Amino acid sequence: LTLPDIAGEYHFCAGAKPVLSLPMIPGLVYFWKNAGGRLNDPTVPNPTVIVPQDFDFLVEMNNGYCTSASTVSVRFQDSLLLQGLPDTARACIGDTIQLTVLPDVACTWEPSAAVICLNPNCSSVAVPVVQPEVLTVTGMDSLGCTGVVKTVVVPEEKEVILRDTVALCPGESIELFGQTVTEAGWYCDTTGMTGSCLEITCVLVQLGDTLTTNVAMTICEGQSVTLFGEVFTEEGIWCRTTVGSTGCDSTVCLTLTVIPDPVADLGSELFLCAGDTAWIMVDLDPDNTAFSWTDGWPDLERPVTPINTYVLILTDACGQPDSSLLVVDTWPLPIPDLGPDTTFCQDSFYLLQPVLPAGTISWMWSDSFPQLDRPVSEEGWYTLFVTDSCGQTGVDSVFFASAFCGPCEWDIPNVFTPNGDGVNDVFRVYKTCEAVIHMRIYDRWGQVVFDETGPDPMWNGVARGVDQPMEVYAYVITLSGDGFSREVRRGDVTLVR
Repeated sequence: LTLPDIAGEYHFCAGAKPVLSLPMIPGLVYFWKNAGGRLNDPTVPNPTVIVPQDFDFLVEMNNGYCTSASTVSVRFQDSLLLQGLPDTARACIGDTIQLTVLPDVACTWEPSAAVICLNPNCSSVAVPVVQPEVLTVTGMDSLGCTGVVKTVVVPEEKEVILRDTVALCPGESIELFGQTVTEAGWYCDTTGMTGSCLEITCVLVQLGDTLTTNVAMTICEGQSVTLFGEVFTEEGIWCRTTVGSTGCDSTVCLTLTVIPDPVADLGSELFLCAGDTAWIMVDLDPDNTAFSWTDGWPDLERPVTPINTYVLILTDACGQPDSSLLVVDTWPLPIPDLGPDTTFCQDSFYLLQPVLPAGTISWMWSDSFPQLDRPVSEEGWYTLFVTDSCGQTGVDSVFFASAFCGPCEWDIPNVFTPNGDGVNDVFRVYKTCEAVIHMRIYDRWGQVVFDETGPDPMWNGVARGVDQPMEVYAYVITLSGDGFSREVRRGDVTLVR
């Protein structure tokens, strides 16, 4: 079973009888749910609207099996809306124009003598253009709704010339009559209207003046230049644009060059082998910097030899000078370091570890021992020869004496209390011999807080005049001396207050 489709919208003219007409089907019951006194009978399919106002009615249909609800909109209009006519109709004198009113309803024209009907409703007419005419059209539809619209017929001369002026700035363009225009001059376009009536539109394009000014300036580092009311100190291109008297842009661009201060850096010292010559080169801007060597050498690139001193003076375009002095010397003799004369214990040995000078390319012990680090177990002189890249030879000798070493017992505490009570106030080594002690103590950051050598060095918990905090400190203690074997101990001690 299906329910019928119903019209969703009804339009009524003012004064017409507003009757809603829904299908009358046997067994189908209608009920206008929200009529609220707006209908003469809300239970029939064709009620009359008794309140002439726009409203959306909800109608419910029931055929005994199914129920459906639909919205029916009622709209009232005061008059018929006529469309299709221009406000003004222009044509050449002697031509005939066609005017059409929409919708196609019965129309009357005033003055009627000015038009010729082209269809039965006279909604489409022909109008001979003779003189200016105001045409009034009254239309009426099948519901009796009426509407009125007017149009003005304006006769035109056979040729009409319209003129206009457009201003352009250089570099700008405008679209005129389908072409892109960039130059000054008259541009016209002829358009046929109706019959032989012509309309000619001409546009005068005028170019304004755009002024671009380039300013180039050079300053030295630390100087400034003021332009556009602004202060500039950095190198670059700076442009500012304003609107000129013609309405076009006026641009000023500043190209600023900054000459840096001269920097003469030859390095402080150069070492060469005796008799050698080296060439040095200084990099600078020759356009903005003048140079001179105090010895009169004419070029930036020059030879240098030992033993001499060379001075370069640079002067920039602002008169700012800078100078550099280079001392050229010969490499010193390569002298190795074997350390001081040393006594070692009999039935023991001392490990001799030489320190070689920079530039060493070869070394040799006087007794041809094959390794640089060597154990010493015999009394006597030990001599090392070294040779550098210049072919110079240097030598160092050290004497080792042997001695009988008796036992030496020593003890290192692991805590001390520097609180001024006279008990355990210092950290020291307790020993049974006259050996020399070298004591070095570090805080937990690896900074040295105590470093002393002597027969009995003692630390009172003070570093650089400040009491040190309670924490664990690391130490390296070396015991040495004539008749004693050298011994190194490492550990830590706790400071408690």
